[in-house]
Amino acid sequence: MVTREDRVASYRRQIEAINSGITENESGDSKFAFLRVLFFGVSSLTFLYAIFDGSISAWWTLLPASAFLAVVLVHEAKLRLIEQNKRRLIFFEQGIARIEGNWAGTGLQGLEFQHQEHLYSGDLNLFGDASLFQKLCMCTTAFGRERLAGWLLTPADETTIAQRQAATQEIAGDDGLKAAYAALDKEENEHLAIEVFKSWSATEVVLHKPSLYFFSILMGVATVVSLVGWVMAYLVAIPFLVCLCIDFFMIKAYADKVEKVTHGINTKEKNLLMLAKVLKIIEGRDYQSDLLKGIKKNLQTDGVSAGERIEEVAVLINNFENARSNMAMQPLNIFLHINLRNAMRIEKWRHLAGASIPQWVDAAADFEALFSLAVFSYENPDYIFPDFKKTGDTGNREKPFFNAVEMGHPLLHPANCVRNSVELGETKNLVLISGSNMAGKSTFLRTVGINIVLAQAGAPVCAEKFSLSAFNIACSIQIEDDMAQGISHFKAEILRLKRLVDLAKNSNLPVMFFFDEILHGTNSSDRCNGASAVIKTLVTAKAVGFVTTHDLSLAKIVDDLEGQAVNAHFEDQFADGEMTFDYKMKDGVVTRGNALELMRSEGLEV
Repeated sequence: MVTREDRVASYRRQIEAINSGITENESGDSKFAFLRVLFFGVSSLTFLYAIFDGSISAWWTLLPASAFLAVVLVHEAKLRLIEQNKRRLIFFEQGIARIEGNWAGTGLQGLEFQHQEHLYSGDLNLFGDASLFQKLCMCTTAFGRERLAGWLLTPADETTIAQRQAATQEIAGDDGLKAAYAALDKEENEHLAIEVFKSWSATEVVLHKPSLYFFSILMGVATVVSLVGWVMAYLVAIPFLVCLCIDFFMIKAYADKVEKVTHGINTKEKNLLMLAKVLKIIEGRDYQSDLLKGIKKNLQTDGVSAGERIEEVAVLINNFENARSNMAMQPLNIFLHINLRNAMRIEKWRHLAGASIPQWVDAAADFEALFSLAVFSYENPDYIFPDFKKTGDTGNREKPFFNAVEMGHPLLHPANCVRNSVELGETKNLVLISGSNMAGKSTFLRTVGINIVLAQAGAPVCAEKFSLSAFNIACSIQIEDDMAQGISHFKAEILRLKRLVDLAKNSNLPVMFFFDEILHGTNSSDRCNGASAVIKTLVTAKAVGFVTTHDLSLAKIVDDLEGQAVNAHFEDQFADGEMTFDYKMKDGVVTRGNALELMRSEGLEV
């Protein structure tokens, strides 16, 4: 069986090979620098000698100049290779850190995808520092990051999950693909949203007019010729002034349309160049799984690869932005209509390829999200792909079912990850968990929730066995007040509970709920009555879930649910002034707390 140590050893071999290549390339760097100076100097001296002495032809300068150019090209290629290898080095070094559990604080946090109103993203630490997204995300484009976040935020159907699992396993075994991705520049670019690019591609083409392009060229030639004729005294000023008036009229008449050509994607050429590189990687491989075959099929074009097409428009947009922002180019823009013709070139490209952009972007986004899941799978060989079960309809939805054996939290350090087993469904719809402070109750809720999120995204999970039906997840774990709206923590929790109950009643999927210290912002009597009412409503709506509490009076809720609920607990051990935890869930209600011991251990008199 492959272990984490095997994966680390594999990455270390990659690192050794990369370091060897970097050393080899850098060892010749000084030689290339010397040759560049040498051939440049010889070229300069040859040219000066030919000009001032005259005994040799200036054409002889081409020999050392050609040598200089060849050295520059080879040297630049080696420098690019060194930079690519350095990026590969970072990828595999960070991979070792991820495998060994030292990854927190590295990678993208995905905070732009965090929504306070989402029913589980904040509660389960999907985004932010030390988050699931930070550990998962290997995407090099904004499109891929957006798609990966979407998979975490919205459960897929079982057919899609099965396709993603097959594709993820195929990519995970492709070392060449990981090496190719590792070489890409992962510098964070200004975000270009998927829908923005798709919307741009579908915008009406307004400047794809061959006749206008020809007339622009004709007027540019006429303006330059009339200006030269006037300066050389061959012509009077009137022809030039007439041409200039027409030029001004053309620029003014089409100014608004020119501005609209790149609306939404201006200054985004770096995003597009990265997209082009990703598309070329996808196009350069053959695949076995249906999902990957479909992704590659969506990139087929009329003889020009999708990667090359996107590269073309990135260059066109870059040229357009440079010409428009360069003040020195503005006089030429008046005479030669540079901005107008650059805009027309972009419009011509959009006319040819715009309709294909949505499927190209979706293909790249899906592939990058799959690549992230594949790296996660490769670096966690002890994780398994979950089994989704059809349980039969109950009313208008599937019966809920969940069974996890030796399940752990995927964001914890492997050495500190204590695993637990749990089952829900059939007749057991609620586990009410009591326990002392810091014993692991909240972490257990997040362990169940985050593994279900991974499962329904198509990723492997941290468990020995993991079977489930499809669920909508809803949490009340990490609720925040809203001072700007005048909403207290308790009111925010009530609003969340209302949304959760509505979801359980109306969802096409069964709901799995997670409550951490439910209604702890009120007195014990109200808490017990309110929690009991909410939980009974959820169980009646065929929802299943977990509730943690310090208030042992809540444990009596189990007795009211007629065998549909069980009590469980986490406990501590306190000896010689030291408190320890085993983080193992046990049956029944906890029999002791640790609050007073904790206070005394810190010197408080209680």
